[in-house]
Amino acid sequence: MYSYTGIFAGVGLDFLFAYPDTAKYYGNPLKRVSACGDAIQIPRNDVTGWMDLWKADNPAYAEYVVSCSYVCDRLMENGRVVFHGAAVLRNGLVYLFTGPSGAGKTTQARLWKSVFGESSDILNGDKPILQINNADKVLVHPSPWKGKEGYGRDDIIAPLGGIILLRQASENMIRLLAPEEAARELFCRIYSTFSTEKDVRSAARILETILVKTPVWLLRNKGDKASALMTWKELQNGGSEISHTD
Repeated sequence: MYSYTGIFAGVGLDFLFAYPDTAKYYGNPLKRVSACGDAIQIPRNDVTGWMDLWKADNPAYAEYVVSCSYVCDRLMENGRVVFHGAAVLRNGLVYLFTGPSGAGKTTQARLWKSVFGESSDILNGDKPILQINNADKVLVHPSPWKGKEGYGRDDIIAPLGGIILLRQASENMIRLLAPEEAARELFCRIYSTFSTEKDVRSAARILETILVKTPVWLLRNKGDKASALMTWKELQNGGSEISHTD
């Protein structure tokens, strides 16, 4: 086994990997150690199951991907979740684009970069970490799971300004959702094994706080520049708080 330690959204976690190359997919967050304590270990069946599902042949990469849910289980104990969505930074706030597979998360992230240029940046292209801090703000942290395109930053933490649920459509429309309209779908975007009742309750409690603090919109869109401009016009009650990690 291969022992590593790392910091995820301010929380220290230890890992025992079965494959020597797994840690390289995490990048800088992990450091090799001679021994570790209560370490995360990914069941071999989970790794082989993922490989069978996706017709993959790299067990180290599979271990890295599958570990995301196990990391989220540990993070939830500290008011954090790994969330499936593209996190885009603009004017000091992060906006999360999320939705079912193929809804256009990466497309919208690219559009914001194209339309708004240097005033917009992709903090994470696939699975950022959300934190409920002591002031009941929702902070968005980098994560090592940046998606197949590898979009993301490792040096920025910023407040969450809003969540946009995406749907493909033949015309662009956006509307604000009531929390109860968004809750079910957003719960499905949290990465967890949900192997215990505690996991489910922790995720629900964190999501409830996020919904209290964060507006959620439904964006039906054509995936064009006009959809990005329309969305920003709806969202532009933003702030300016931002911090850089070391």
